[in-house]
Amino acid sequence: MLPWWSEDPLFSPLFKKQRRSSVVRSESTNLSRVYSDKVKDKSSSSAGIQSVTKIKSVQSPDDGFLKAAEEGASKWGLRERLTSPKDKDQPTKPIVAPRTPARVEPKSFFANERTFIQWVSAALLLMTAAELFLVASSASAIHTWNFLMSSAVLVALYGLVTYHRRLHLMINSKPYGYADAVGPTCFAIFVIIGFSLTMWWTNKGIQPLNPPLTQKDGVCVQRYLGGDISLVAFEPSDLIVDEQRGKIIIASLNDIVSIPDGIPLTEEENNVNVTILHRFLDGSEDIEALELMEDGTILAVSEKGRDGSDIIEMEWDGFDNDDLLKPTSRYKIPTPDVEGIAFVRDDKFFFDGQRLVVAGMNNALEMNSFSLPLPQSSSLENPVNLIATRMNGNLFGANLLDLDTKVSAMQFFDGLLYLMFDNAQVIRAFDRLGNMIQETKLPVAVKNFGKQWEGMRFQRKNGDLILHLALDTPAQVWSIKLQENAGNAGWKFPSCAS
Repeated sequence: MLPWWSEDPLFSPLFKKQRRSSVVRSESTNLSRVYSDKVKDKSSSSAGIQSVTKIKSVQSPDDGFLKAAEEGASKWGLRERLTSPKDKDQPTKPIVAPRTPARVEPKSFFANERTFIQWVSAALLLMTAAELFLVASSASAIHTWNFLMSSAVLVALYGLVTYHRRLHLMINSKPYGYADAVGPTCFAIFVIIGFSLTMWWTNKGIQPLNPPLTQKDGVCVQRYLGGDISLVAFEPSDLIVDEQRGKIIIASLNDIVSIPDGIPLTEEENNVNVTILHRFLDGSEDIEALELMEDGTILAVSEKGRDGSDIIEMEWDGFDNDDLLKPTSRYKIPTPDVEGIAFVRDDKFFFDGQRLVVAGMNNALEMNSFSLPLPQSSSLENPVNLIATRMNGNLFGANLLDLDTKVSAMQFFDGLLYLMFDNAQVIRAFDRLGNMIQETKLPVAVKNFGKQWEGMRFQRKNGDLILHLALDTPAQVWSIKLQENAGNAGWKFPSCAS
């Protein structure tokens, strides 16, 4: 049976050469059986022969096959069936599907509703995938979110239109118009583009691994930490450079020790035991940050948990290289978990010319500044509470997760404020306007301990720019000779650290 639209003159050439007679199946089967019986009976009567002749005049689609079987033919394909001789008595007009209203059963309406719900489910799936991109704030993630949300809205609208269109066809008993090739195709295209954007955004968001730090004589040197300390208990938390005394001063829990400054060029220069400058009572202090003031005094920050921190002022007990440090005053500050402190002397940063800046953690980065000079009325027994001026921590920790905004060291050097983010494994440099001038990835000294950098200090000596780094676990101190006149801040790591 041909479709109803085959009567159209535009389609008639397609069927002109393929018209076949329509014979009732039961009649064809009976006649074929009679024909077979007549072939086997070679002594049939003339009436029987006439019957066979009459039967041959009404051919079925299987007559050619029966004839080939009788003659012993071994092959009979579709081509022979379609090109078999036609009877002149056969009707030439094909049977066309009538344009009568289609019978619509009640379950068809339920099927239409289920299809609509499936379209809505597909839209919700795209919306759920889009919401995952709101976690990131990058421009590429927002573009992906916009595309997926727009696709979800279009899919939902298309499902609604398709539902009402099919409902209209069923109510009016239309026999055609239910096929849908546009919707699934568009949905597949949306999904393919969405996944492609997701892969692109994911690959773009993946940060390259931090470079390894390798030993190189005179350039990247791991400092020798021998002497009257236990390396299994030593945890370097910060360091500073006292160029007047030629010392790198390192803090670790209750201890403050020193090693020679600069960068050793030979193994003999490096193999110098550490010197104990001061040792607090066991468990009494947790020194996390150091800063050297203009008058030579040293400020050591001791963590006191969520209640704030203490600043301990220490002075030298003499003028030799074997001098020791002794605490003289103590100050209390409200900033919790302080690990970075910097003395900033620049009227472009602060209107009063100089301030003490600290960085702590209160669920996220918290930065405060304090006026200088520090009150002279404070003492170890009666510490003075310093008044903090809050700074915009979000400015310095921009584009970092809350846990990654933890600052482990700070230094004001060459007119820029440097912050080391140990969890994020980067060093950032900021100018007086708060603009980030440079962001540099920290090298990895020990595998699986890339987030343990706790101390940082720049030094210029003999025309070289040197960066000293302190690793908390395992206990290590590195001196790295930087390449100058490179990068926005004027330096970059050498090949052994990049």
